[in-house]
Amino acid sequence: MNIPSIFKEYIWLVNTIYHAGRISLADINTHWMRTKMSGGLPLSRTTFNRHRDAIEEIFGIYIDCDRKDGYRYYIGNERVLREETVQNWMLSTLTVNNIIGESMSLQHRIVLENIPSDGEYLEVVIKAMKDSRKVTVRYRRYQSSEAKTFTLSPYCIKLFRQRWYLLGRFDDGGFAIFSFDRMEDIKPTDEPFN
Repeated sequence: MNIPSIFKEYIWLVNTIYHAGRISLADINTHWMRTKMSGGLPLSRTTFNRHRDAIEEIFGIYIDCDRKDGYRYYIGNERVLREETVQNWMLSTLTVNNIIGESMSLQHRIVLENIPSDGEYLEVVIKAMKDSRKVTVRYRRYQSSEAKTFTLSPYCIKLFRQRWYLLGRFDDGGFAIFSFDRMEDIKPTDEPFN
């Protein structure tokens, strides 16, 4: 995944403020000027404010300013960076990707595990969850030679040990967990669920 330079700036800014705890714009600029991203140009207040707004919109991370403490900036909802939240996962993933991308000269010394993306199924499930619509899943269990089809309410998804899982509820009230890598097909239905 190639991260556009603007996202690299967002990641850098969040990490810089988070690790500093509280930091002034002048100190942010001092750190900024030491990066290749700066191109030798300081980070203007206008650009900084645009970045703050974009970071809040994209990642849900608030960069607040404490005027009583010398106009020092801090992460206003820091808990999202410490807990298992989507924001933390996204930022961590992009940060690691950025670090490795900047270290291509060491690519033969960095050994990674393949992470199945399951992007197509993930998108279908997330849309069904948003729309509160059931899905039909064709699924083949590990010990089974043939697939079975289930209609269920998609309750939640989880990334666990490099695999995506779906927790679904059947009409009879029972729950089951489905591994995305065992799904052969998934389609949304028009049937709503609560």
